[in-house]
Amino acid sequence: MVSIVLLLLACLGLSLVVALPRTVVGGRRLFLVRVLFPSWRFFESIGVVARLYVREVDGERGYQNWTPALKAPPLSWSNLFFNPHGNLYFAQQSAVEHLVSEIEESEEGGSLIEHSPAFALVHSIARDSIRSGVASANGSLSFSNGFQFKVSLLDEDGVEEDLMISPLLSARVSS
Repeated sequence: MVSIVLLLLACLGLSLVVALPRTVVGGRRLFLVRVLFPSWRFFESIGVVARLYVREVDGERGYQNWTPALKAPPLSWSNLFFNPHGNLYFAQQSAVEHLVSEIEESEEGGSLIEHSPAFALVHSIARDSIRSGVASANGSLSFSNGFQFKVSLLDEDGVEEDLMISPLLSARVSS
């Protein structure tokens, strides 16, 4: 009986917290510790979906076609208990969505976005997806001239709109 009352009180408290107005807290220091604070915003509504695409830029073949950089891992019952590939996929998708929110909140335009931590994370995700062959049709890329990535938004009606296309980037890891 006591546990039911505690459960009802917890649900009431959670519903009151969800009803409070949201404030956006920003800053470079807070960005580093945002992983420690869960976000429950994904329960609010179904909205646009951010997608990350990459393409190789080769000296001989020129610009290649855009291919999805993030592929969801296959589902199985064992993933319910141990799912490192699924966790990586969700972390990468979260980084893309964080970049989208930074682009939408940016008042200065796209030039400063390229220096943000979210851009650096997505750049690394895109580079790694090309290097691992996830985004490649043939699995072997030469990286003679570099690569690009773009972030697109897919709405509820299935209409996809490009939000950002990166400049030509080097595939080499800088040390």
